[in-house]
Amino acid sequence: MAEAKAKNDLPAPQASPEERRIKYNKAVRLARLSTIVLSELSFKVDRTVDIGSSTKDDTSASYSGKAGEFDFDPDTGDLSIRISWILKIKIKKKTIMSCSASYDVLYNGLEGVDQDIAVLFAENVARPATYAYFRALYASLDWSAGMASPPLPIISFHPKV
Repeated sequence: MAEAKAKNDLPAPQASPEERRIKYNKAVRLARLSTIVLSELSFKVDRTVDIGSSTKDDTSASYSGKAGEFDFDPDTGDLSIRISWILKIKIKKKTIMSCSASYDVLYNGLEGVDQDIAVLFAENVARPATYAYFRALYASLDWSAGMASPPLPIISFHPKV
């Protein structure tokens, strides 16, 4: 693991945006996706709600993906991050269906990459990588539950550098 900073150490000077971009692009070239695995899953349907009488205007969907646990070893170049997705479908204010899934994403090949660049890389790359898995998982669960909700949208991610 990266060494903890001593209390009396001065903070490292901030890299310029151009230096940061160069370091980030190097991490992108070096990184190799090792695996994406489903680590947690919850899917619930509330069958007490009469969905037949609802209109399209009554129905809303919200979803989000967040980065969670993160671990990086600059000596071995191994990086892991947990990405959690949550989807809720509501009729009026009542949640009729919810789905949450967490994925552990592992990369290697990042030897010598700075911790802050590794964090940035993981957040920029692992989130979109897991969305495709979550989208497919949700489609399968929705079909199995007989809910016939529309597929989740294809979304674009705008990386931060």
